[in-house]
Amino acid sequence: MKTGIRLSACIFLLFLVMGLSPASWAADCQNWTTTNDQHVSAGRAYAQTSSGCDTAVTYYAVGSNENLGTSGSTSTTLYSEDSGVTYRKGSCPSTGTDCQEFTTTNDQHVSAARAYTESGSSGCETTATTYYAVGSDENLGTSGGATTTLKTEDGGQSYRQGSCSGTPPEPTSGLYVAPDGNDNNPGTLSAPFKSITKAQSVASSGTTVYLRGGTYSVFTIAGSDSNYNFVHNITKSGITYCAYPGETPVFNFAGTTTAKRVAAFHIASGVSVTFIGFHVTGVPVGSNKQSECFRIEGNATFERMTCRDNQANGFYFTTNASGSCTNCDAYNNVGTGESASNTDGFGAHCKGSVTFRYCRAWNCSDDGFDCIATYAPVTFDHCWVYNINNSAGDGNGFKVGGWGSATPPSSVPSHIVRYCLAANIKNSGFYANHHPGKAADWTYNTAYNCGSDFNMLERVSTTDATDIPGTREVLHYNVAYAGTIISNSNLPAANVTNNSWTKSGVTVSAADFQSTDASQITRPRNADGSLPAITFMKLASGSDLTGMGY
Repeated sequence: MKTGIRLSACIFLLFLVMGLSPASWAADCQNWTTTNDQHVSAGRAYAQTSSGCDTAVTYYAVGSNENLGTSGSTSTTLYSEDSGVTYRKGSCPSTGTDCQEFTTTNDQHVSAARAYTESGSSGCETTATTYYAVGSDENLGTSGGATTTLKTEDGGQSYRQGSCSGTPPEPTSGLYVAPDGNDNNPGTLSAPFKSITKAQSVASSGTTVYLRGGTYSVFTIAGSDSNYNFVHNITKSGITYCAYPGETPVFNFAGTTTAKRVAAFHIASGVSVTFIGFHVTGVPVGSNKQSECFRIEGNATFERMTCRDNQANGFYFTTNASGSCTNCDAYNNVGTGESASNTDGFGAHCKGSVTFRYCRAWNCSDDGFDCIATYAPVTFDHCWVYNINNSAGDGNGFKVGGWGSATPPSSVPSHIVRYCLAANIKNSGFYANHHPGKAADWTYNTAYNCGSDFNMLERVSTTDATDIPGTREVLHYNVAYAGTIISNSNLPAANVTNNSWTKSGVTVSAADFQSTDASQITRPRNADGSLPAITFMKLASGSDLTGMGY
């Protein structure tokens, strides 16, 4: 499983709005990559020609596709919005592999063969540290200098610094919201708004709304329909709602009226937005059938978001929705009364494609992940689910497919479930859920101690709702231990190969794993939002399960 460090999308937005090169700050260990021979990246400015960089061309900013202009000279200085960074087109051979490197005027600089040094909380300036090649864990050595040249075999490799931390720069543009703000303010850093609703009314496409840390708990209902009150009604596209660097905003909806179902955030149909780095908690349900933290009817991208301790679904894609959740958590979401059997961590029940990657759900009263009655493929990639065992709910980890009482279309989608982990699940860890076709390709997954680790129950067809043991599912390289290994399976042998229960000569015991402590799944995420390093169900040295599981 790959959970490597990457620069967060929110911080990259800071560079764009400030006009800074990413070379001016190395927090989160900036990865430097070269896109191709015809663009600028990793400190090199190339001509956009197929033959190299020896003619008049268009130039691009490092790390982006920002157009910096053109020149007829083979040695031209171009400037970004930040006058401290210079981009040069050097005297390049036709292959475009040895252009002149750019330099910066401060002490924290990286060019194609330069790397940062770390000096604790103040940034990356002077102290010796270790450097690594991008895309590998190869140790390239250490240095005590602020300007260190490192080389690789091909001379064109780029670098990341292995342990650099530091304080990000304060953003100087965008809009700002703070718990102690005022909607009569101009929405600046020093005089922020109080509400997202006000910020949205002022913002235009391309705006980043920065949310200062602290607890937000005073709201007005921004919109409604026949079933829902929308506390925040997101109706403008192109806006990013992002936690201010180094801070954690928490939106607590415990005081919201339950006269109707509650949608803490409603993303309207046709709207496309991004949410990064904050928490949603306390969403109530009252006597309603269900409530939702995020009700998505448009397109939404979520990164490093958390929905916790609610009586509501966490992320709920419905109607025309599409989008993705990356490095997001949904836990302790438990409905009351009728809603207990409707409260999931993540749900995709929509007409557009949805991807969940590196996400976790635990202690939810219905299912961890659910994509019943969805018209488009859903991908579950490196996701974890734990302790879904409330007696009122269905109690499944990954409920993939199915249509329930709804009428399916003539052609139903098939989904992807890969590198996922389910543990301590009341009913099924991985569940085909009466799908009237192939529910999914299930590869490199691990199930532990579930009522049924893999339950492949299907239906005959879209026109015949008779339940049958699955005949169309595809399962390869999966591991199951404890609980019922597989149920409702009538799969041909070719569809079920190299699994822990199908591979000849393989036996499974606790000795195959470094740990069987499933509570590790709930450990805090890494500072960059990636999944924590755990040993639960990781294979022990010498296990005959090598090559299988998450």
